[in-house]
Amino acid sequence: MACALLCAGGSGFSGECWLEAPRLEQNGKTVWHVPFTKFAQKASQVDYWVGCNLATRSWPRWRLEFDGREVFEGNIFDRASNVSDFYILLPGDLQGTGCFKLSLLKEPHRAAFPYEVRTLEVIEETARDFEIISVPKYVSKSASFGVLIETNRPNVKLQVKSDAALQPATQEVRFKEAGLHVVEFRADFLSDRCEDGIQRR
Repeated sequence: MACALLCAGGSGFSGECWLEAPRLEQNGKTVWHVPFTKFAQKASQVDYWVGCNLATRSWPRWRLEFDGREVFEGNIFDRASNVSDFYILLPGDLQGTGCFKLSLLKEPHRAAFPYEVRTLEVIEETARDFEIISVPKYVSKSASFGVLIETNRPNVKLQVKSDAALQPATQEVRFKEAGLHVVEFRADFLSDRCEDGIQRR
């Protein structure tokens, strides 16, 4: 892996944003972890996440219900620190207003330690077919550059148009899988905007 792209976004919020050391998971298990700060250079001997994984048998089991309907039940990774957080994906057909109920479940032959819920938030995510994630602020004349696109469903087909200053590498693109993709352009002249050059089809 040459690099990892971390995208953090939202709307209508303010305050501080904290990024923790990334970890890679395969088949639900963490296989790689590198802290941002070397352990020997940590500023505090107490308030520091060492990145230790708890054994999967120690992961707490949670159940989330919406107006009596179970939308999730399963074990969730709990990092080795005094303040932990996790997220649960909500099903796409969840609509309307209602009451969420989060329960910590007791399992046979496994200790269920108590938790204090400090905050509970709903993270909004776009449901449109695609979104323009990133456009370079400056580009070099007569050089190629990429526009980062995120598709939210498979087989998204885009018609790419631009003004005279920007030349798309292709007039039409199709992304078979949902996720992050790059649409390539070439800047023949100077231009202010290229967001408007991509249209839904």
